[in-house]
Amino acid sequence: GPLGFVAKAALKASEGSLGMSVEAQYTAPLDSVVAALSGADIDEDLHVRVLKGRKKRSDLLARIRSLNPGFASDDLTAFDRVATAEASGDLVGYWCFTMQDGNLYERGVAVAGSSRGQGIAGRLLLAAVLSMGTEVESARLMATSDLFNRASRRMLERCGLQLDGLMTRGRLPLMGEFHLMWRPPG
Repeated sequence: GPLGFVAKAALKASEGSLGMSVEAQYTAPLDSVVAALSGADIDEDLHVRVLKGRKKRSDLLARIRSLNPGFASDDLTAFDRVATAEASGDLVGYWCFTMQDGNLYERGVAVAGSSRGQGIAGRLLLAAVLSMGTEVESARLMATSDLFNRASRRMLERCGLQLDGLMTRGRLPLMGEFHLMWRPPG
């Protein structure tokens, strides 16, 4: 309602001054993600691969930064899985994941502007999930998106994820860091 809109606008306006961010948290069982993504059209010219293991991969990091200059990681050793998509030898998308207790946590995705809307993110996610092998049946996926990034949230929903709640992180002067999680009722 109107009160919720005002609250969201106030949070968004305060991000710069308080160092606050509001993220939508999504989760889903991995088998339901596979079901949601199965049967998608496959572009024959798109080459998707998943790199396993925590390695620096300096050459790939440079290519990721050319696609997304704001990529925060200094190397790729923090990620157990890095899914990449290439078309005609050019990197057109990536999605990084961390494994924890048999579950998959997304840690950053980007698709080139000219390639958006073609299902590349879904292909990257499906390849990463399938790379887990037989663990899929009992595992879950967690992903987050900036609350105000509607395109990212729609993409996660098309991949079979459901909104689990809103997460607020920030820092208040003289009071330190805080973290709040609001879960939808029901």
